[in-house]
Amino acid sequence: MDAIVVGGGMAGLCAAVELKKLGADVKLFDAGAGASLAAAGMLAPVHELEYTEIDLLRTGLAARDFYPLWLDALDIKADAVGLDFSGALEVAVDARELPELKRHFDFQRNAGLKVEWLEASGLREIEPALGPDVCAGVFAPDEGRVDPRLLLQQIKSRVGYAVQRRIVSVEPAANGVKITDEAGRFHYSQYLLLATGIGIPAFCSGFSPTEPVPGLDVAGTPKIFPVRGEMVSVGGGVLKTTVRIRSKRFGRGYVVPHPERTIIGSTSEERGRDLSPTFGGLSDVMQRAYCAVPALYDLPVTEIWTGLRPATLSRKPVVEKIAPRVFVFNGLYRHGILLAPYLAVQVAKTMADDANR
Repeated sequence: MDAIVVGGGMAGLCAAVELKKLGADVKLFDAGAGASLAAAGMLAPVHELEYTEIDLLRTGLAARDFYPLWLDALDIKADAVGLDFSGALEVAVDARELPELKRHFDFQRNAGLKVEWLEASGLREIEPALGPDVCAGVFAPDEGRVDPRLLLQQIKSRVGYAVQRRIVSVEPAANGVKITDEAGRFHYSQYLLLATGIGIPAFCSGFSPTEPVPGLDVAGTPKIFPVRGEMVSVGGGVLKTTVRIRSKRFGRGYVVPHPERTIIGSTSEERGRDLSPTFGGLSDVMQRAYCAVPALYDLPVTEIWTGLRPATLSRKPVVEKIAPRVFVFNGLYRHGILLAPYLAVQVAKTMADDANR
């Protein structure tokens, strides 16, 4: 079996690696890392849980537990990618935020999750850098984090062949597909996997959806749209633990420590594909982080950026066969770093099973 994978982000890279492990001859067309490079790297399905996303939670928990095994299988050392499973906190920045945080904590407990309610003294035993107004929080001891940039470098080195050109057309060919790149060169392959981030490319608009991939709860080809996130990184670190903020006044955010930087995020806006950072968005991001962790104040800002998360209305990933020998792996939204390795194993197996029919 040979396959072309389009997309240089986590979904595409993980799928390419898994296809190679199954013996496929894989060629990667690197369309850019997209939202993967913009991510904070949280492996935190417990604190990511929303009231309507129980199914996604189960997938996230399985994906989190799978991570160390997957890295071991690729011979990637934990310290090479900043992998850390020391847990994560979600805090109320002052007493006015307690009812919302407590309501979400009760929801987590009712879902059977491993979480602990902590008052101020207990919080500071875990994270001394929390601000004086932080009065309570929820600790999820099994949550983790990984540095996306280090991780992408490691995975990319294991993929091998990559073409730094854009694809302009795809059409059926005998026993496979024919791809034309922007230089006018033709590429033939038995299979094509599109992992292109924000939306299925226009050159695929003529394909008629076929059946969903067996075993995954996705029906039809939902529209994928971008959700902007503005973020900041600072040099140095003051935290030992990931700190998430749940606030009605300031919105939701997080501060994620990594070996060489601390990432502060994020806005969540549907504003098309505009990547320009805004004064208001960055102010919101930094204000809520400062309220939770005042010690960030004196750290130097090293980078400001905006990412576009590929989202579906259901918030479920798209793992689907859209035409004979053409598959889509997309729509991982804010969970790409967490879910991509786990789902890529299923994607690769499904494509291999299709080839063996």
